[in-house]
Amino acid sequence: MQSYFTETLNDDGLLTVALADPSGPVNRTTDRFKAELSALLDRLEAAPVRGVIFLSDRPTFGVGGDVDQIAALAATGPAGIFADSQRIKALFRRIERLGLPVVSLIEGLAVGGHFELALASHACFARDDDAIRLGFPECAVGLIPGAGGLVRCVHRLGLEASIPLIVEARLIPPARAAELGLITGLGPDRAALLAAARDWIAAHPAPHQPWDRKGHRVPGGGLFDRRDRYLSLQAKTAGLIATGGGRPCAERTALSGICEVAACGFADGEVIESRLFARQAISAEAEARIGLRLKDRSVLKRSGQALDQDLLQRLRQSLRDEAAALRARGLSAARIGKAARQAGYDPEVLDLAPDTATARPDAATLDLAEIGDRLLTAQSLPVLRDLVAGRLHSAALANSGPVNAAGFPAWTGGPLRWITARGPAAVLAQCRQWAAEASPGADHFTPPFATAAALQAALDRARDFDTEPETEQRG
Repeated sequence: MQSYFTETLNDDGLLTVALADPSGPVNRTTDRFKAELSALLDRLEAAPVRGVIFLSDRPTFGVGGDVDQIAALAATGPAGIFADSQRIKALFRRIERLGLPVVSLIEGLAVGGHFELALASHACFARDDDAIRLGFPECAVGLIPGAGGLVRCVHRLGLEASIPLIVEARLIPPARAAELGLITGLGPDRAALLAAARDWIAAHPAPHQPWDRKGHRVPGGGLFDRRDRYLSLQAKTAGLIATGGGRPCAERTALSGICEVAACGFADGEVIESRLFARQAISAEAEARIGLRLKDRSVLKRSGQALDQDLLQRLRQSLRDEAAALRARGLSAARIGKAARQAGYDPEVLDLAPDTATARPDAATLDLAEIGDRLLTAQSLPVLRDLVAGRLHSAALANSGPVNAAGFPAWTGGPLRWITARGPAAVLAQCRQWAAEASPGADHFTPPFATAAALQAALDRARDFDTEPETEQRG
Protein backbone atom coordinates (compact mmCIF):
# COMPACT_ATOMS: atom_id res chain seq x y z
CA MET A 1 0.00 0.00 0.00
CA GLN A 2 1.08 3.57 -0.69
CA SER A 3 2.79 5.35 2.21
CA TYR A 4 0.99 7.99 4.27
CA PHE A 5 4.11 10.20 4.35
CA THR A 6 6.17 11.18 1.31
CA GLU A 7 9.56 12.49 2.39
CA THR A 8 11.79 14.79 0.34
CA LEU A 9 15.20 15.89 1.65
CA ASN A 10 16.03 19.20 -0.01
CA ASP A 11 19.46 20.58 -0.85
CA ASP A 12 19.19 23.06 2.02
CA GLY A 13 18.93 20.22 4.54
CA LEU A 14 15.19 20.62 5.17
CA LEU A 15 12.97 17.54 5.08
CA THR A 16 9.55 18.09 3.52
CA VAL A 17 6.94 15.54 4.63
CA ALA A 18 3.77 15.46 2.54
CA LEU A 19 0.66 13.86 4.05
CA ALA A 20 -1.65 11.75 1.87
CA ASP A 21 -3.74 9.15 3.68
CA PRO A 22 -3.87 6.07 1.41
CA SER A 23 -7.04 4.79 3.11
CA GLY A 24 -9.36 7.51 1.84
CA PRO A 25 -9.86 10.93 0.24
CA VAL A 26 -9.04 12.91 3.40
CA ASN A 27 -6.19 12.66 5.87
CA ARG A 28 -7.05 10.98 9.17
CA THR A 29 -4.89 10.10 12.17
CA THR A 30 -5.16 6.37 11.57
CA ASP A 31 -2.93 3.62 12.94
CA ARG A 32 -0.91 3.92 9.74
CA PHE A 33 -0.39 7.64 10.40
CA LYS A 34 0.86 6.87 13.92
CA ALA A 35 3.13 4.04 12.78
CA GLU A 36 4.73 6.06 9.99
CA LEU A 37 5.13 9.12 12.22
CA SER A 38 6.84 6.96 14.84
CA ALA A 39 9.23 5.54 12.23
CA LEU A 40 9.96 9.03 10.89
CA LEU A 41 10.78 10.28 14.39
CA ASP A 42 13.05 7.28 14.97
CA ARG A 43 15.06 8.26 11.90
CA LEU A 44 15.18 11.95 12.83
CA GLU A 45 16.31 11.20 16.36
CA ALA A 46 19.06 8.97 14.97
CA ALA A 47 20.08 11.27 12.11
CA PRO A 48 18.80 14.85 12.59
CA VAL A 49 18.23 17.23 9.69
CA ARG A 50 18.13 21.05 9.69
CA GLY A 51 14.39 21.12 9.99
CA VAL A 52 11.11 19.45 9.02
CA ILE A 53 8.13 20.87 7.15
CA PHE A 54 4.78 19.07 7.24
CA LEU A 55 2.29 19.84 4.47
CA SER A 56 -0.54 18.02 2.73
CA ASP A 57 -0.90 16.60 -0.75
CA ARG A 58 -4.68 16.80 -0.29
CA PRO A 59 -7.02 19.83 -0.42
CA THR A 60 -7.33 19.57 3.38
CA PHE A 61 -4.53 19.30 5.92
CA GLY A 62 -6.58 16.71 7.78
CA VAL A 63 -9.75 15.91 9.72
CA GLY A 64 -8.25 14.12 12.71
CA GLY A 65 -9.33 10.79 14.16
CA ASP A 66 -10.99 7.93 12.34
CA VAL A 67 -14.37 7.64 14.11
CA ASP A 68 -14.78 4.00 13.09
CA GLN A 69 -11.44 3.17 14.72
CA ILE A 70 -12.43 5.14 17.82
CA ALA A 71 -15.73 3.23 17.98
CA ALA A 72 -13.94 -0.11 17.62
CA LEU A 73 -11.54 0.77 20.42
CA ALA A 74 -14.38 2.09 22.57
CA ALA A 75 -16.13 -1.26 22.27
CA THR A 76 -13.18 -2.85 24.09
CA GLY A 77 -13.50 -0.46 27.05
CA PRO A 78 -11.75 2.70 28.27
CA ALA A 79 -8.26 1.18 28.64
CA GLY A 80 -7.69 0.83 24.89
CA ILE A 81 -8.92 4.34 24.17
CA PHE A 82 -6.78 5.80 26.95
CA ALA A 83 -3.70 3.98 25.64
CA ASP A 84 -4.31 5.16 22.07
CA SER A 85 -4.75 8.75 23.22
CA GLN A 86 -1.50 8.54 25.18
CA ARG A 87 0.22 6.97 22.16
CA ILE A 88 -0.48 9.88 19.81
CA LYS A 89 0.33 12.40 22.54
CA ALA A 90 3.70 10.72 23.02
CA LEU A 91 4.40 11.05 19.28
CA PHE A 92 3.54 14.75 19.31
CA ARG A 93 5.74 15.29 22.38
CA ARG A 94 8.60 13.66 20.50
CA ILE A 95 8.10 16.25 17.76
CA GLU A 96 8.32 19.04 20.33
CA ARG A 97 11.48 17.59 21.86
CA LEU A 98 13.35 16.70 18.69
CA GLY A 99 15.84 19.51 19.18
CA LEU A 100 15.31 20.69 15.62
CA PRO A 101 12.60 22.97 14.17
CA VAL A 102 9.37 21.42 12.91
CA VAL A 103 6.88 23.57 10.98
CA SER A 104 3.41 22.73 9.66
CA LEU A 105 1.89 24.40 6.60
CA ILE A 106 -1.93 24.49 6.43
CA GLU A 107 -3.63 25.11 3.10
CA GLY A 108 -7.07 23.69 3.84
CA LEU A 109 -9.28 22.38 6.63
CA ALA A 110 -7.29 21.33 9.71
CA VAL A 111 -9.34 19.99 12.60
CA GLY A 112 -9.04 17.48 15.42
CA GLY A 113 -5.84 15.45 15.42
CA HIS A 114 -4.35 17.24 12.43
CA PHE A 115 -4.75 20.64 14.05
CA GLU A 116 -3.20 19.07 17.14
CA LEU A 117 -0.23 18.05 14.95
CA ALA A 118 0.05 21.68 13.83
CA LEU A 119 -0.03 22.90 17.44
CA ALA A 120 2.68 20.39 18.39
CA SER A 121 4.89 21.77 15.63
CA HIS A 122 7.16 24.58 16.74
CA ALA A 123 5.62 26.90 14.16
CA CYS A 124 2.64 26.82 11.84
CA PHE A 125 1.85 28.94 8.80
CA ALA A 126 -1.55 28.89 7.08
CA ARG A 127 -2.95 30.12 3.80
CA ASP A 128 -4.81 33.37 4.38
CA ASP A 129 -8.24 32.22 3.27
CA ASP A 130 -11.41 32.90 5.28
CA ALA A 131 -12.99 29.74 3.85
CA ILE A 132 -10.46 27.55 5.69
CA ARG A 133 -11.47 26.36 9.15
CA LEU A 134 -9.25 25.31 12.03
CA GLY A 135 -10.15 23.90 15.41
CA PHE A 136 -11.67 21.13 17.44
CA PRO A 137 -15.12 19.82 16.47
CA GLU A 138 -15.00 16.94 18.96
CA CYS A 139 -17.60 18.20 21.46
CA ALA A 140 -20.11 18.48 18.61
CA VAL A 141 -19.91 14.69 18.18
CA GLY A 142 -19.88 13.80 21.87
CA LEU A 143 -16.08 13.61 22.27
CA ILE A 144 -13.32 15.92 23.48
CA PRO A 145 -9.90 16.49 21.88
CA GLY A 146 -7.69 13.48 22.57
CA ALA A 147 -4.31 14.18 20.96
CA GLY A 148 -3.24 17.08 23.15
CA GLY A 149 -5.43 19.84 21.74
CA LEU A 150 -7.15 20.66 25.01
CA VAL A 151 -3.86 20.78 26.91
CA ARG A 152 -2.05 22.88 24.31
CA CYS A 153 -4.92 25.35 23.97
CA VAL A 154 -5.05 25.92 27.71
CA HIS A 155 -1.26 26.28 28.01
CA ARG A 156 -1.09 28.62 25.03
CA LEU A 157 -4.28 30.68 25.43
CA GLY A 158 -5.37 30.32 29.03
CA LEU A 159 -8.55 29.03 30.58
CA GLU A 160 -11.29 31.37 29.33
CA ALA A 161 -9.99 31.77 25.77
CA SER A 162 -9.94 27.97 25.34
CA ILE A 163 -13.65 27.55 26.06
CA PRO A 164 -15.04 28.72 22.67
CA LEU A 165 -12.58 26.50 20.81
CA ILE A 166 -12.93 23.38 22.95
CA VAL A 167 -16.31 23.44 24.71
CA GLU A 168 -18.25 25.24 21.98
CA ALA A 169 -16.35 23.45 19.18
CA ARG A 170 -16.05 26.78 17.38
CA LEU A 171 -14.03 26.49 14.15
CA ILE A 172 -12.11 29.61 13.20
CA PRO A 173 -10.40 30.98 10.06
CA PRO A 174 -6.60 31.23 9.90
CA ALA A 175 -6.60 34.98 10.49
CA ARG A 176 -8.37 34.53 13.83
CA ALA A 177 -6.03 31.68 14.76
CA ALA A 178 -3.09 33.97 14.07
CA GLU A 179 -4.62 36.71 16.25
CA LEU A 180 -4.94 34.24 19.10
CA GLY A 181 -1.37 33.02 18.64
CA LEU A 182 -2.34 29.47 17.70
CA ILE A 183 -0.51 29.79 14.38
CA THR A 184 2.63 31.72 13.58
CA GLY A 185 1.67 33.54 10.41
CA LEU A 186 -0.26 33.69 7.13
CA GLY A 187 0.61 33.55 3.45
CA PRO A 188 -1.25 33.78 0.13
CA ASP A 189 -0.02 30.52 -1.39
CA ARG A 190 2.30 27.54 -0.95
CA ALA A 191 5.35 29.35 -2.23
CA ALA A 192 4.90 32.09 0.35
CA LEU A 193 4.25 29.57 3.11
CA LEU A 194 7.37 27.57 2.25
CA ALA A 195 9.44 30.75 2.23
CA ALA A 196 8.08 31.74 5.63
CA ALA A 197 8.81 28.26 6.99
CA ARG A 198 12.40 28.33 5.73
CA ASP A 199 12.98 31.79 7.20
CA TRP A 200 11.51 30.73 10.55
CA ILE A 201 13.65 27.58 10.67
CA ALA A 202 16.77 29.59 9.91
CA ALA A 203 15.97 31.96 12.78
CA HIS A 204 15.06 29.20 15.26
CA PRO A 205 17.53 26.31 14.92
CA ALA A 206 16.73 24.81 18.35
CA PRO A 207 13.19 25.83 19.37
CA HIS A 208 11.23 24.89 22.47
CA GLN A 209 7.54 25.06 23.20
CA PRO A 210 6.47 27.57 25.89
CA TRP A 211 5.48 24.76 28.28
CA ASP A 212 8.97 23.27 28.06
CA ARG A 213 10.60 26.47 29.30
CA LYS A 214 11.44 27.03 32.94
CA GLY A 215 8.88 29.12 34.77
CA HIS A 216 6.06 28.54 32.29
CA ARG A 217 2.54 29.12 33.64
CA VAL A 218 -0.88 28.89 32.07
CA PRO A 219 -1.75 32.41 30.79
CA GLY A 220 -3.97 34.19 33.29
CA GLY A 221 -3.42 31.60 36.00
CA GLY A 222 -5.71 28.88 37.26
CA LEU A 223 -9.36 28.64 38.17
CA PHE A 224 -9.05 29.91 41.73
CA ASP A 225 -6.64 32.79 41.07
CA ARG A 226 -9.51 35.29 40.83
CA ARG A 227 -13.00 35.25 42.32
CA ASP A 228 -14.57 36.60 39.11
CA ARG A 229 -13.02 33.74 37.14
CA TYR A 230 -14.39 31.17 39.56
CA LEU A 231 -17.89 32.67 39.43
CA SER A 232 -17.81 32.85 35.64
CA LEU A 233 -16.84 29.20 35.29
CA GLN A 234 -19.40 28.22 37.92
CA ALA A 235 -22.11 29.94 35.85
CA LYS A 236 -20.96 28.20 32.66
CA THR A 237 -21.01 24.85 34.41
CA ALA A 238 -24.52 25.48 35.71
CA GLY A 239 -25.67 26.33 32.18
CA LEU A 240 -24.22 23.11 30.80
CA ILE A 241 -25.82 21.10 33.59
CA ALA A 242 -29.18 22.70 32.77
CA THR A 243 -28.91 21.58 29.16
CA GLY A 244 -27.41 18.20 30.00
CA GLY A 245 -30.17 16.86 32.21
CA GLY A 246 -27.65 15.19 34.51
CA ARG A 247 -26.40 12.97 31.66
CA PRO A 248 -22.75 12.59 30.66
CA CYS A 249 -22.15 15.57 28.42
CA ALA A 250 -19.11 16.24 26.24
CA GLU A 251 -19.34 19.98 26.82
CA ARG A 252 -19.34 19.59 30.60
CA THR A 253 -16.52 17.04 30.39
CA ALA A 254 -14.47 19.44 28.27
CA LEU A 255 -15.10 22.35 30.64
CA SER A 256 -14.09 20.22 33.59
CA GLY A 257 -10.96 19.16 31.72
CA ILE A 258 -10.00 22.75 30.92
CA CYS A 259 -10.29 23.69 34.59
CA GLU A 260 -8.24 20.67 35.73
CA VAL A 261 -5.55 21.19 33.09
CA ALA A 262 -5.22 24.87 34.00
CA ALA A 263 -4.43 23.88 37.56
CA CYS A 264 -1.58 21.44 36.86
CA GLY A 265 1.56 20.89 34.83
CA PHE A 266 1.66 19.91 31.17
CA ALA A 267 2.41 16.20 31.69
CA ASP A 268 -0.36 15.76 34.24
CA GLY A 269 -2.69 17.67 31.92
CA GLU A 270 -2.03 15.17 29.15
CA VAL A 271 -3.09 12.30 31.41
CA ILE A 272 -6.23 14.18 32.44
CA GLU A 273 -7.13 14.80 28.80
CA SER A 274 -6.60 11.14 27.86
CA ARG A 275 -8.70 9.96 30.79
CA LEU A 276 -11.59 12.28 29.91
CA PHE A 277 -11.30 11.45 26.21
CA ALA A 278 -11.61 7.75 27.03
CA ARG A 279 -14.65 8.39 29.21
CA GLN A 280 -16.40 10.27 26.45
CA ALA A 281 -15.41 7.84 23.70
CA ILE A 282 -17.19 4.95 25.40
CA SER A 283 -20.32 7.00 26.18
CA ALA A 284 -23.71 6.46 24.57
CA GLU A 285 -23.69 10.18 23.80
CA ALA A 286 -20.64 9.83 21.55
CA GLU A 287 -22.14 6.89 19.68
CA ALA A 288 -25.39 8.78 19.13
CA ARG A 289 -23.85 12.11 18.10
CA ILE A 290 -21.22 10.57 15.81
CA GLY A 291 -23.99 8.64 14.10
CA LEU A 292 -26.12 11.74 13.70
CA ARG A 293 -23.40 14.17 12.66
CA LEU A 294 -21.25 11.95 10.44
CA LYS A 295 -22.91 8.71 9.43
CA ASP A 296 -26.45 9.99 8.84
CA ARG A 297 -25.14 13.00 6.97
CA SER A 298 -23.15 10.73 4.67
CA VAL A 299 -26.21 8.56 3.92
CA LEU A 300 -28.42 11.56 3.16
CA LYS A 301 -25.79 13.22 1.00
CA ARG A 302 -25.52 10.04 -1.05
CA SER A 303 -29.27 9.46 -1.34
CA GLY A 304 -30.57 13.02 -1.57
CA GLN A 305 -33.47 12.26 0.79
CA ALA A 306 -35.37 14.98 2.66
CA LEU A 307 -37.97 14.81 5.40
CA ASP A 308 -41.60 15.25 4.34
CA GLN A 309 -42.98 18.68 5.31
CA ASP A 310 -46.16 17.12 6.64
CA LEU A 311 -44.13 14.98 9.05
CA LEU A 312 -42.18 18.04 10.16
CA GLN A 313 -45.41 19.81 11.00
CA ARG A 314 -46.66 16.80 12.95
CA LEU A 315 -43.36 16.56 14.83
CA ARG A 316 -43.64 20.18 15.93
CA GLN A 317 -47.31 19.84 16.78
CA SER A 318 -46.83 16.67 18.84
CA LEU A 319 -44.42 18.56 21.08
CA ARG A 320 -46.82 21.46 21.54
CA ASP A 321 -49.71 19.03 22.20
CA GLU A 322 -47.84 17.31 25.01
CA ALA A 323 -46.78 20.65 26.49
CA ALA A 324 -50.44 21.73 26.46
CA ALA A 325 -51.48 18.43 28.06
CA LEU A 326 -48.95 18.96 30.84
CA ARG A 327 -50.29 22.48 31.43
CA ALA A 328 -53.80 21.03 31.63
CA ARG A 329 -52.59 18.69 34.37
CA GLY A 330 -51.55 21.69 36.44
CA LEU A 331 -47.84 22.02 35.65
CA SER A 332 -46.48 25.52 35.31
CA ALA A 333 -44.80 26.77 32.15
CA ALA A 334 -41.66 27.37 34.21
CA ARG A 335 -41.46 23.74 35.33
CA ILE A 336 -42.16 22.37 31.86
CA GLY A 337 -39.55 24.72 30.40
CA LYS A 338 -36.96 23.62 32.94
CA ALA A 339 -37.64 19.96 32.14
CA ALA A 340 -37.43 20.71 28.41
CA ARG A 341 -34.02 22.34 28.82
CA GLN A 342 -32.77 19.37 30.82
CA ALA A 343 -33.99 17.06 28.06
CA GLY A 344 -32.04 19.12 25.53
CA TYR A 345 -34.90 21.14 24.02
CA ASP A 346 -35.07 24.85 23.44
CA PRO A 347 -38.23 25.68 25.43
CA GLU A 348 -39.23 28.14 22.70
CA VAL A 349 -40.29 25.23 20.48
CA LEU A 350 -42.95 24.25 23.02
CA ASP A 351 -44.87 27.50 22.42
CA LEU A 352 -45.77 27.80 26.10
CA ALA A 353 -47.83 30.74 27.28
CA PRO A 354 -46.09 32.38 30.25
CA ASP A 355 -47.32 31.80 33.78
CA THR A 356 -49.51 34.56 35.13
CA ALA A 357 -49.07 36.27 38.47
CA THR A 358 -52.10 34.40 39.81
CA ALA A 359 -51.05 30.98 38.51
CA ARG A 360 -51.46 28.22 41.08
CA PRO A 361 -48.46 26.16 42.17
CA ASP A 362 -47.78 22.99 40.21
CA ALA A 363 -50.70 20.67 40.88
CA ALA A 364 -48.98 17.73 39.21
CA THR A 365 -45.94 16.21 40.87
CA LEU A 366 -44.19 14.78 37.80
CA ASP A 367 -40.42 14.97 38.19
CA LEU A 368 -38.34 16.75 35.58
CA ALA A 369 -36.96 13.54 34.09
CA GLU A 370 -40.45 12.14 33.43
CA ILE A 371 -41.60 15.40 31.86
CA GLY A 372 -38.57 15.29 29.55
CA ASP A 373 -39.25 11.66 28.65
CA ARG A 374 -42.86 12.50 27.82
CA LEU A 375 -41.73 15.26 25.46
CA LEU A 376 -39.17 13.01 23.77
CA THR A 377 -41.64 10.14 23.42
CA ALA A 378 -44.43 12.34 22.10
CA GLN A 379 -42.15 13.67 19.38
CA SER A 380 -40.78 10.22 18.50
CA LEU A 381 -44.17 8.63 17.85
CA PRO A 382 -44.97 10.48 14.57
CA VAL A 383 -41.72 9.06 13.19
CA LEU A 384 -42.71 5.54 14.22
CA ARG A 385 -46.17 5.95 12.72
CA ASP A 386 -44.67 6.96 9.38
CA LEU A 387 -42.36 3.92 9.49
CA VAL A 388 -45.38 1.66 9.97
CA ALA A 389 -47.34 3.39 7.21
CA GLY A 390 -44.46 3.12 4.74
CA ARG A 391 -44.13 6.88 4.39
CA LEU A 392 -40.62 6.80 5.87
CA HIS A 393 -37.93 4.19 5.24
CA SER A 394 -34.52 5.58 6.17
CA ALA A 395 -33.12 5.51 9.71
CA ALA A 396 -30.72 8.33 8.79
CA LEU A 397 -33.60 10.52 7.72
CA ALA A 398 -35.78 9.51 10.69
CA ASN A 399 -32.96 10.53 13.06
CA SER A 400 -31.45 13.61 11.46
CA GLY A 401 -34.63 15.27 10.14
CA PRO A 402 -36.31 15.76 13.55
CA VAL A 403 -33.03 17.03 15.04
CA ASN A 404 -32.20 19.44 12.25
CA ALA A 405 -35.69 20.76 11.51
CA ALA A 406 -37.98 20.05 14.46
CA GLY A 407 -35.93 20.66 17.60
CA PHE A 408 -35.40 17.06 18.71
CA PRO A 409 -32.35 17.07 21.05
CA ALA A 410 -29.10 16.27 19.26
CA TRP A 411 -27.56 14.46 22.24
CA THR A 412 -29.97 11.56 21.59
CA GLY A 413 -28.73 10.94 18.05
CA GLY A 414 -32.34 11.23 16.84
CA PRO A 415 -35.66 9.52 17.70
CA LEU A 416 -34.75 6.00 16.55
CA ARG A 417 -31.45 5.99 18.41
CA TRP A 418 -33.18 7.31 21.50
CA ILE A 419 -35.80 4.54 21.32
CA THR A 420 -33.09 1.93 20.78
CA ALA A 421 -31.15 3.20 23.79
CA ARG A 422 -34.25 3.19 25.99
CA GLY A 423 -35.26 -0.27 24.78
CA PRO A 424 -38.33 -0.98 22.60
CA ALA A 425 -40.09 -2.90 25.38
CA ALA A 426 -39.64 -0.07 27.89
CA VAL A 427 -40.79 2.56 25.39
CA LEU A 428 -43.87 0.54 24.44
CA ALA A 429 -44.83 -0.05 28.08
CA GLN A 430 -44.45 3.62 28.91
CA CYS A 431 -46.54 4.68 25.91
CA ARG A 432 -49.36 2.36 27.00
CA GLN A 433 -49.28 3.69 30.53
CA TRP A 434 -49.41 7.33 29.43
CA ALA A 435 -52.08 6.61 26.82
CA ALA A 436 -54.26 4.95 29.51
CA GLU A 437 -53.83 8.00 31.76
CA ALA A 438 -54.72 10.50 29.02
CA SER A 439 -58.05 12.25 28.88
CA PRO A 440 -60.51 11.07 26.16
CA GLY A 441 -59.43 12.22 22.71
CA ALA A 442 -55.81 12.87 23.80
CA ASP A 443 -54.34 9.86 22.04
CA HIS A 444 -50.90 11.11 21.03
CA PHE A 445 -49.25 8.40 23.16
CA THR A 446 -51.11 5.52 21.51
CA PRO A 447 -48.27 3.34 20.15
CA PRO A 448 -48.34 2.17 16.52
CA PHE A 449 -46.92 -1.26 17.45
CA ALA A 450 -48.61 -4.14 19.21
CA THR A 451 -45.39 -5.71 20.46
CA ALA A 452 -41.82 -4.76 21.25
CA ALA A 453 -40.68 -7.29 18.64
CA ALA A 454 -42.65 -5.46 15.96
CA LEU A 455 -41.11 -2.16 17.02
CA GLN A 456 -37.61 -3.68 16.94
CA ALA A 457 -38.27 -5.11 13.47
CA ALA A 458 -39.24 -1.65 12.20
CA LEU A 459 -36.06 -0.16 13.67
CA ASP A 460 -34.01 -2.89 12.01
CA ARG A 461 -35.69 -2.34 8.62
CA ALA A 462 -34.98 1.39 8.76
CA ARG A 463 -31.33 0.77 9.63
CA ASP A 464 -30.94 -1.86 6.92
CA PHE A 465 -32.52 0.43 4.33
CA ASP A 466 -29.56 2.81 4.58
CA THR A 467 -27.01 0.07 3.91
CA GLU A 468 -28.69 -1.52 0.90
CA PRO A 469 -27.10 -0.73 -2.50
CA GLU A 470 -30.41 0.30 -4.03
CA THR A 471 -31.08 3.00 -1.41
CA GLU A 472 -30.48 5.76 -3.93
CA GLN A 473 -33.04 4.39 -6.31
CA ARG A 474 -35.60 3.60 -3.63
CA GLY A 475 -35.17 6.81 -1.61
